[in-house]
Amino acid sequence: MNFFVLALFHILLLIDLSSSHADDVSEDKNSKVSRLSVEEILARDPSKKDYVAESECIHAHRIESMEVIDKKHIIVEMKTDDYFLIQFKNNCPDLRKGRPIMYDRRSARLCRLDVIRGMRDSGLNGFEPGVSCFIPGFQSVSKEQVVLIRESMKKARAEYRKNRWRLFPRKKSPDVSTW
Repeated sequence: MNFFVLALFHILLLIDLSSSHADDVSEDKNSKVSRLSVEEILARDPSKKDYVAESECIHAHRIESMEVIDKKHIIVEMKTDDYFLIQFKNNCPDLRKGRPIMYDRRSARLCRLDVIRGMRDSGLNGFEPGVSCFIPGFQSVSKEQVVLIRESMKKARAEYRKNRWRLFPRKKSPDVSTW
């Protein structure tokens, strides 16, 4: 019985010491954060973690829809009204706005490095899977950011269409009537 009481006393002592140590650590962290001035915060280079909430995986059964914005961007709408942006580093060749896409996952969740493919229209045979692109991750975005992304991509497409003849000018054919 004495052994049991002694063991219980040691356990309570350890719990008390660890909680006081945790309080000291949290006070240290808070004091370091409060020591930074506004000038120091603005002077340092922000990392991606400072302004982007990124996820490795999302639950596939909670996906409501996936919208292709362009060859580099897909917006994923969840059933819980959460939104995620998939942003590829390079173009994913078969992604087209308004065309279906498919994804291959390794588990019940859609994760980073799983495969997403745009579907190619193969005429009478329907659609066939296109080139595989690996998902780089999921960036959490708000509904307002989704609206801004759609608008900015729409403006960029319109600007490209407006100026594409300047980028790739037509060769002028010689005037046939001057013979």
